[in-house]
Amino acid sequence: MRKSVFGEIPHLLKAFTAGVIVTAAIMLLLFATEHLSSESTRANLRQSFAENSLQLQDWRWTDRRIGTNQYNDCLLVMMARFSVSPWRSAVAPVVVFGGDATPRIGPKGRHLSQCEIARLAVLSDSPGQLFEPESYIEYSRYVHAYRIPFQLLISVTTVHWIRILYRALLVGTMLGIFLAHCIRYRSMRRSANRAGAAAHLGFAWISLCFLALYGLDFYGPSLTHAPADLLVFAAFGWLSLRNPAHGDRDFLYLGALGALAFGFDFLHGTIPLTLAVLLGCTALRSYAAGGRLTARDLSLVAGTFCLGAGGALAAKLIAVAAVQSAPGIVSFFDQLAFRVGGDNYTYLDVARHLGRRIGMIFWGNRPIGVAVVSLSVAAMAIALIRAAMRNSHWQERQLVFGLGLSAGVILLWYLTFKNHSAIHGFMVRLLVWIVAVGPLALTVSLLRLRKRNEPGSSSSLPPACFGQRARP
Repeated sequence: MRKSVFGEIPHLLKAFTAGVIVTAAIMLLLFATEHLSSESTRANLRQSFAENSLQLQDWRWTDRRIGTNQYNDCLLVMMARFSVSPWRSAVAPVVVFGGDATPRIGPKGRHLSQCEIARLAVLSDSPGQLFEPESYIEYSRYVHAYRIPFQLLISVTTVHWIRILYRALLVGTMLGIFLAHCIRYRSMRRSANRAGAAAHLGFAWISLCFLALYGLDFYGPSLTHAPADLLVFAAFGWLSLRNPAHGDRDFLYLGALGALAFGFDFLHGTIPLTLAVLLGCTALRSYAAGGRLTARDLSLVAGTFCLGAGGALAAKLIAVAAVQSAPGIVSFFDQLAFRVGGDNYTYLDVARHLGRRIGMIFWGNRPIGVAVVSLSVAAMAIALIRAAMRNSHWQERQLVFGLGLSAGVILLWYLTFKNHSAIHGFMVRLLVWIVAVGPLALTVSLLRLRKRNEPGSSSSLPPACFGQRARP
């Protein structure tokens, strides 16, 4: 007999606790990295500016060598140089934002860019005295978990080699996942398991989409995006290749995954994309295993992930309250509200801004990008209509609904965080998931790999699905 929703509460509390523990561990690691050699870090940063691995322009939209988002990279440099006490820097690192708060330079009173401020901080022996005290801002809105690999690596090498390492890890990880699914596809074909072969072929297709349409050429070298992308890739590999589930331990695993997604700057898209990957992989693994997957099962998966992220949020707010007291908490929620509806962006504005940057994930070709995304949305809509009309086997219908729900996570994020989705070009990268699962859902709907009246598994949950204990 399956548990009621209330019967899962103890396990959901485990996910929340896992989120708190993981975030506390991240902040302790950030505290530890504050004790690394500042002289070696400064020397490597100076060399990075000298060899143009860090440049003075914040946004380099066509630069595939060092990446597009220099703005965030230079914020990381400031966090390494504008250090106060180790614990305070771990929770609320200090930065100086370009704009009215910074001194003007040049005959026309030009504002300093973020990277110009970062370069001054690297060259100065007293970076904390470069500007007026009110210019230094404690940036406590995020966990900034990507600071951990950056602080470790910049203490031993330059940004040039860090970028090469990140890019190699991203491409190598996803290529490995792609090849693993190709091998499993051949194995399933030999054993005449058509559904299993189709699932692994679907995973291989998603892997190719990540490699080709996720903007790795522009964001793979990023000091902030690359670690978050590695987390998404690793989650995709684990969820798509793992062995049958381990029962109650999955609540801990998914809670920890939610906390990690929150830790790598959740507003950059790590949370919605990881959650979409989680739901899509759950649906595909269920289809391959021949089991029944209900709305309750998917809700439990998503809820566990979100509770882990909620635990991370709670841990972060407690740390912020300890360092900044009530103003830090108020500032966090003020900024979160601004990212939702600030500057009065409409849904049409969001679509327009995403359309302007869509070429970044389609090799610089905006018309092709708009066409492919539009066709992918149409493909998903057709597949969902066919599934609602019950024109296919019930397991194929539940797969289509699961993939549709995963795509809906991306759309819901865009519709919720209108301001952030409109002003940041990198948010267009989330569309890769819709491009991947839209054609996949339509293909499943049309091919009918299972006969309509073919009986499915009698188990309530597939062996590889979340939360089921292994049977003897």
